[in-house]
Amino acid sequence: MHDLAELSFGTEAPEQWYLLSDEEREESHLSADQCVITAEGKRSFYLRAGLEIPIVGSEEVFLWGVWSSLSESSFDEVHERWTDPDRHECGPHQGWLSTVIPGYESMFRKVRLHQRPPGQRPLVEVLEGQGELALHQQEGIAALDLIEQVVRLLHE
Repeated sequence: MHDLAELSFGTEAPEQWYLLSDEEREESHLSADQCVITAEGKRSFYLRAGLEIPIVGSEEVFLWGVWSSLSESSFDEVHERWTDPDRHECGPHQGWLSTVIPGYESMFRKVRLHQRPPGQRPLVEVLEGQGELALHQQEGIAALDLIEQVVRLLHE
């Protein structure tokens, strides 16, 4: 038995990180919360965040640990204010989901990142019209459907 409210799934890097060559990884930077990828003469910027899905019929949410791309200017603003106690006042920032979430068409879904105080990862809002993931975030997911997803992930 697993308590759904105490489980979360995530990934250590944006999906694009796993596509890099060894040389490109040496030119790029990955920390627990931020990533800058340098490849093919271009740079791309990512933040680690949380995507909450309400569980229908409860006050609980299920958390997916995800990465989102950001524009360079948005990334710079967040980076410069990373330890600022008022960091939550900047943004929100537009981005693109950069994590595969099993059971959803999740890659490159348009999102909005909402900053929170230092020590808390930003929250991701999947924008309306961006598929079942957006629908579940807005309306919630039935506990039984979530249990099926979790069981598949834990026992595959």
